[in-house]
Amino acid sequence: PLAIITTLIVFRMTASVLLGVIKSFTTTFDTHSKQQTETDTVINWEKLQLGERIPQSTLTRGKILKNSAQKLSLILSDATYTKYTNYVELCKQSGYDLNASEASSSYSAENESGDALMLQFDYSEGLRIELSVQSAEEQTQDNGGEEE
Repeated sequence: PLAIITTLIVFRMTASVLLGVIKSFTTTFDTHSKQQTETDTVINWEKLQLGERIPQSTLTRGKILKNSAQKLSLILSDATYTKYTNYVELCKQSGYDLNASEASSSYSAENESGDALMLQFDYSEGLRIELSVQSAEEQTQDNGGEEE
């Protein structure tokens, strides 16, 4: 009888711990999903001011950080590493291959017009790609108004 009571107590404690872990996991998952839903929107590439200066991506979910005539910065949240590498290749084929710097999860380069592109794949943010395009006009301003 004592062995049965001990077994029942251990079983109940184990079940309680497991339920707590499941509840904690569910809460964390719900919170992450809710945050992603609240911050991510559908990206309409045609409405981006500099959208025509970079290749249009098939990725459509994310967050626009800056959308002006001088700079475009956005995070695309529906990215996978494969989609990121495919987009890097598309950018290279589109002329962003001058002064290039490439690592496993980042790529930066310029095109003949002097526009600068930076792509970064971030594992810690749940598969996101960050794009930044800086126009040649802004680079000239950054260099004190002098042409290089």
